[in-house]
Amino acid sequence: MPLQDIRIVIQQLATPFDALKKVGVIHTDVKTNNIMYVDQTIKPLQVKLIDFDMSVFTKDAKSIRDNQVLRYKAPELIFGLSYSEALDIWSLGCVMSEMVFKCKLFPGAALLYDQPSWTSTNGPS
Repeated sequence: MPLQDIRIVIQQLATPFDALKKVGVIHTDVKTNNIMYVDQTIKPLQVKLIDFDMSVFTKDAKSIRDNQVLRYKAPELIFGLSYSEALDIWSLGCVMSEMVFKCKLFPGAALLYDQPSWTSTNGPS
C-alpha cells in the first residue's frame, strides 16, 4: 500500500478515537483484525474500526484486566500501570507500522512476553 493511501486509512481510524474520547470510552482491542474495509471495489480505501466488545469506560480503566493482543499491547499494560485512551493510540501506531514496513513491529512468540521474568515469584530467569 502506498504511503499516501496509508495516511488516508490512518486518518479514518483516528476519527473514531476522537469520538470515543469525547464519550469516555477506550476501545482496548485495536489490531489489524478489527479494521474492516467497507467495500474494496467501490471505496477501496474506506475502513471502519470494529469489535467494541472489549471496550471500557475511561473511569473504569484502572479496574479492568487487560486482554490486549501482545503485539499491540501498550507498555503501561505490560508493566501493570493504569491506562487511558493513549492505549488505543499506541495500538494504532503498531498497526500503522505494520502497514508501512509490511511486518510486525514487535514480532515473536507470545509466550515469551505473556509472563515477563521480572514478575515471576522466582526472580529473573
